[in-house]
Amino acid sequence: MRHSEAAVRAGNGGGWIIETFESYNGIHQITSQGTFLQWFSTNAFGGSKYSNTPVGAVSHTDEPFIYYVNDSSIYFGLWATGKNFAICAWNSRRTPYFQAVGDPFVRR
Repeated sequence: MRHSEAAVRAGNGGGWIIETFESYNGIHQITSQGTFLQWFSTNAFGGSKYSNTPVGAVSHTDEPFIYYVNDSSIYFGLWATGKNFAICAWNSRRTPYFQAVGDPFVRR
C-alpha cells in the first residue's frame, strides 16, 4: 500500500474499505498511480483469489487537490459505526470528481 492510501479492515473477517489521495485513480487506464481496477483484481494487495480485495473504495476522476479529497474521518468513522458503504462514501465526498466503487449496501 502506498503512502497516499489508507484502509480500514473490519474485525472478524468482515470487509474493508479503502481511499487514496491520488489524482486520477478513478480512471480506467493503468497509470503509475494505483487505480480501482488494481484494488479489485484477483491478486490485489498481494492476495490471491480476491482474498485481499476491499468491499468498497473511493477514488477521483480528476485532480481533487488536497482540499477536495474526501473526508477520511467521515468515511472511516461512519464505516466503524456500521453504516453501509454508500452512506460512508457519499457523506465523505467533497468534489464532483468523486467515484465510489463497491457494493453500496455492504456494511462492516
